[in-house]
Amino acid sequence: MEKIKWGIRGTGHIANHFAQGLQENKDSIIQAVVSRNLNSAKEFSEKYNGELVFDDFDQMLKEADIDVLYIATPNNFHYSEIMKALDAGVNVLSEKPMVDNHKQFSEVIAKAKEKNLFLLEGMWTRFFPAMKQAVAWIAEGKIGEVINVSADFSYALDPEKDQPWKAENENNAGALRDVGIYSIAFADQFFPQKPNKIEFSMTKENEVDQRTHLFFDYGDGKVAFLSCGFTHHGSSTAEIVGSTGKIQIGPEFWRPTTAKIIRKLDVEEEFHEPYLATGFQFEVAEVVRCLRAGLKESPDFTWQTSERIADIIEEVRKDGGIFYDSDKDNEV
Repeated sequence: MEKIKWGIRGTGHIANHFAQGLQENKDSIIQAVVSRNLNSAKEFSEKYNGELVFDDFDQMLKEADIDVLYIATPNNFHYSEIMKALDAGVNVLSEKPMVDNHKQFSEVIAKAKEKNLFLLEGMWTRFFPAMKQAVAWIAEGKIGEVINVSADFSYALDPEKDQPWKAENENNAGALRDVGIYSIAFADQFFPQKPNKIEFSMTKENEVDQRTHLFFDYGDGKVAFLSCGFTHHGSSTAEIVGSTGKIQIGPEFWRPTTAKIIRKLDVEEEFHEPYLATGFQFEVAEVVRCLRAGLKESPDFTWQTSERIADIIEEVRKDGGIFYDSDKDNEV
């Protein structure tokens, strides 16, 4: 069976981590790397055994003969690059957040349907073995009915060292979209519906959200307590509380190695599976599986799920007074 030929858009921190994971997948090769800086593309390609290099995105789409494109550029480029790739007949895995607002989301999904192509937002957490084990335990009734979930993804961002665009409004950035999306997606994994009520406290600086604490009420006593931020190091863990026990995910819930069932104060069952490289190989494997099966979306992270999470984030950031230039195109 022929290997899946990947194109990599971007050569930064996340793209490097992704490529390390991709190398663990025997069914994938890096066919093309494209960066605004050709030397950067060459260095990246040499490091990860790539085939072709480009400094022009449109040229790469025309000439590279790739099966799927991985987009790892800053947030404000995702929408336009997804649309270009789909228009060129290329399947897409985009780093999260895939788009800025509901209008853009509707357009990328419509384009994927029109072109009959695969499209996935890169919520890699869904594909880790520890997360899949937690989902399986809940399906087996190991902790009874899920009552509440909690998750915190916060770290002290140093704009001088840690990808400074993350703290810039003009790059459609902010903690909510960069790391809060993981906390919100975690809650959605176990309560797959829009909350009946959303409350939050947001701290802002220079038109960028720096820290947000969220409370979601789903009705019938089911709630979520979520946090995200660039101002401090948080717990990094997540918990699912059920009527007969709870599950803890960690040590970093967005890329977990461990899941524990806890009843009262005792660990009753523990799943622990360290992984090679960076963990992106699980997401890569899901894309390969979907492409070979002819699927246009992953059943583990569907378009409907992406849309629901994107709508929640858009609602919170706008209610918090965070707006982007791209939102002007969303106005009627």
